[in-house]
Amino acid sequence: MMRTLGVMVVVGLLVLAAGAGAARSQQQPPTVTIRGFAFQPATLRVTLSGGRQEVRWTNSDGVAHTVTSDNNAFDSGALGDGVTFAFTFTSAGTFAYHCEIHGRMRGQIVVEQASASGGEKDSGDGY
Repeated sequence: MMRTLGVMVVVGLLVLAAGAGAARSQQQPPTVTIRGFAFQPATLRVTLSGGRQEVRWTNSDGVAHTVTSDNNAFDSGALGDGVTFAFTFTSAGTFAYHCEIHGRMRGQIVVEQASASGGEKDSGDGY
């Protein structure tokens, strides 16, 4: 009886650990919220995972906005309230963007490359 209980506990812990790993790998991408005629956060730092990192922008402002990179790498077009736009970054650098409709709305994504040693990150120098 005691041995069976011990085996059940070990199996249960393994199932929990596997579930936690699966949950970790299914985490939602980083998100910028558009609210109050601003990108929140204005600067978002992300790290490439497997050479790529998706970022999402969700419009929660009640009026249309765009997410348009300053170098034309991405453009959401007009996003209505509650609409989400996603872009996948594949290189390190600082990517400035703005709203075409409301030019004073500006933000940036800082994409860092995880080092092979797991130490310092490299943010690159551009697009």
